[in-house]
Amino acid sequence: MKEFEVAGTEKEVNRMLTAFFAIHSVEVKSIQVYQEPANKLLEMEHHKLVVSVYYVDQQQAGVLA
Repeated sequence: MKEFEVAGTEKEVNRMLTAFFAIHSVEVKSIQVYQEPANKLLEMEHHKLVVSVYYVDQQQAGVLA
């Protein structure tokens, strides 16, 4: 099983996940989502969203089946 992790604002994460799934043909096994608090130094006004996608690519899925 492989992991793809992205972090950023909701808009950035949506864009990165959309691009990943447009390029790769995978079977998703699980998804974890959590939110990191805003930076104490106010460098980041928004909370950072972190999404980890655990998947098997189609070539591996065929071997495992």
